[in-house]
Amino acid sequence: MTKSIKAKSESIVVPFTGGKTIKRAYESYDKKVAGASRKLDGAVTLVFTQFIDACRVAGLKKDKDGCNALGKAITNSNDMKAVVARGLLQQSTVTNYAMSAKRAFFFGVDFDCNLFKDETKIFPWSTQKTKPEDKTDAKKTAGKSGAVETTTRDALMETLSKAIKQAALLNLTSLHDELLELADDNGFGVAPI
Repeated sequence: MTKSIKAKSESIVVPFTGGKTIKRAYESYDKKVAGASRKLDGAVTLVFTQFIDACRVAGLKKDKDGCNALGKAITNSNDMKAVVARGLLQQSTVTNYAMSAKRAFFFGVDFDCNLFKDETKIFPWSTQKTKPEDKTDAKKTAGKSGAVETTTRDALMETLSKAIKQAALLNLTSLHDELLELADDNGFGVAPI
C-alpha cells in the first residue's frame, strides 16, 4: 500500500512497504536462538534505512513537515498496524521507530532503533529542551519504593515492565536486554521497547 507523504505545498509519494518485512522478522524471532536479536535488529534497521533513503531520493524536505510526514507514513502504515494488532509489537515501539527514522532523516545519520533516545538529536522545533533525567528530582523519588511483604504474579509483571521502561529511558541497553531476557525466561510476555 502506498502512503502519501506531503511536505508543505508539494506532494511526494514514498511508499512505506517495510511493514511486512518487520512482521516476518518479529514472527520468526526466537530469543532462544543465538544471534536472534541481532538478526531482528538488522532486519528492522534495513527496512527503515531503505525507507529513509527513498524519502531522500524522492526529495522530501528536511524540515518539520517532511519529518512529520515521514513519521506518519510509518505509524499509519496498514502493515505496521497489523503487526501491532497481532501483538508482535507494541504501538509505542512503532512510535519509537518512527521517531528514530525522523531523526536519522533530519540529521543525516544512520538509522538506529534507539536513535529516539539520543538527546543530542533534538529537533530545532521541539519543545523538549532538557534531558529526561533532568526532569526527575532525586529527592522526590528517593524512598518511593516500599517494602514488599505480599505480592502477585501480575504485580511482579507490572514491576518488571516498569523496570524495563526505566532502563530504556535511561539508555541502559544491556540492563534493558537482560531484564527482557529474564522476563521472557520466566514466562512474562513483556514486549521489547
